[in-house]
Amino acid sequence: KQMKTNEIERKIEMIIYIGLLSIIMSGLMVTAYQLTESSRDLESKVTLEEEINFVSKKISWALTGAVSTDVPTTDVLNIDNPNLSSSTMTIKFDPVSKKILFKKNDSLGFSPITTVNVKVESLKFIRTPASGNIPEKVDINFTMNGVAISLTKYLLP
Repeated sequence: KQMKTNEIERKIEMIIYIGLLSIIMSGLMVTAYQLTESSRDLESKVTLEEEINFVSKKISWALTGAVSTDVPTTDVLNIDNPNLSSSTMTIKFDPVSKKILFKKNDSLGFSPITTVNVKVESLKFIRTPASGNIPEKVDINFTMNGVAISLTKYLLP
């Protein structure tokens, strides 16, 4: 009788340990999944931030030293900047590819300045001519992966 009781106790003990091990393993799997998802979310946020910074700096670079701008439609900006190009540079939104395109000169044509990692939902330029001692300015508004960005660039003589 004593031997049978010990055997039953060992089996119950084994079942309890297996249950505890299952709970611990499940917790570890959930934690690993959450860490992976968190890492992916952080990576996509960093990528978006890098894309926003690149587009902002590229547009600012093209406008630095510009002598004039033209906005034929709200999603197209023509820039005359003899320091960078002998022909008119153009920045525009392509609604089909959801990219911002840039053309430095006629021989190179348009190239995207955004990558497949992001989708540009909108791009809008607002040109305000010089008035008195306030220089010409261009307001740039774009939305990338749901994040709205606004920049203002003054054309300084």
